[in-house]
Order: sequence, then C-alpha cells, then structure tokens
Amino acid sequence: MTGYEALLNEVVFSVWSTMFDMEAVPTDPQAGPAPDLASSIAFTGASRGRVTLHCPTASAEVFAAALLGEAPLEDADLLDTLGELTNMVAGNLAGVLPQPCLIGLPEAVPAGTEPAADLSAGFLAGGSFFIIDLDLDEMQVDS
Repeated sequence: MTGYEALLNEVVFSVWSTMFDMEAVPTDPQAGPAPDLASSIAFTGASRGRVTLHCPTASAEVFAAALLGEAPLEDADLLDTLGELTNMVAGNLAGVLPQPCLIGLPEAVPAGTEPAADLSAGFLAGGSFFIIDLDLDEMQVDS
C-alpha cells in the first residue's frame, strides 16, 4: 500500500502544481471539513479500480475559479472542475499501471455514499482540503 500511496502523492503533487501552481501537501483525510462533492473514474483493462476525488464546496470553488479564471461559479462549473481534476489524476495513474489500462469518463457521485476505499489520502493545496481515494479492492493486475 505504501507504494500506491507514494505514487498517488506524486501524481497529486504534479497535477496541482501544474494546474494551479499550488503545492498539494499530504494531510490526514479526517483532518478537514466533510466533503460534500465527489467525482469518480473507473479503470478497466489489465488494471481495474476506481479513483474518487472528494472535497467540500469551498475547496471546489477555489479550484474552479483558478481553473476557469472566473467567479461566481455555478454548481455545474464545480462538478466539471472536479471531473477534470479526477480525469488528470486517473490519467496519470493509468500511465504507470500495468497495461492496457483505460480510464472511463468522470462521473459526479453523491459524497459519502461510496464504499470505503483501500487507500484514502487527504491533501491541502492553497488552504483548500480534498481527499483522493484509490479503490484497490477492484484492482486486478494480470501477470
């Protein structure tokens, strides 16, 4: 699990640094406010699993304003931003997992309804809290 955790930390750091010029600092996933928004993407192929990004609305607003360059934002903008960030994280992970590894489309999911993931990592970036879950239970790596 520590290998996946290090990989996830590296991917998240790279995405937030590139997209927002923000340092994503790992933190306890229970340390921040309760997430009320979530986006998820499934992996298929030789590697199967799911990546889910959870965050409070306030964090989604910060990321959406930085990504879209405008405010105020509508709910659709927040969900689109979460979907794009989830897609970037999943795409970077898919590039280093056993191939072929294909990612699906991001989908908004009700926060707090997902089953517990094997790896749940919390982050702070620009003072905004978010969680990335990597579901390893569904991940099957073919030899």
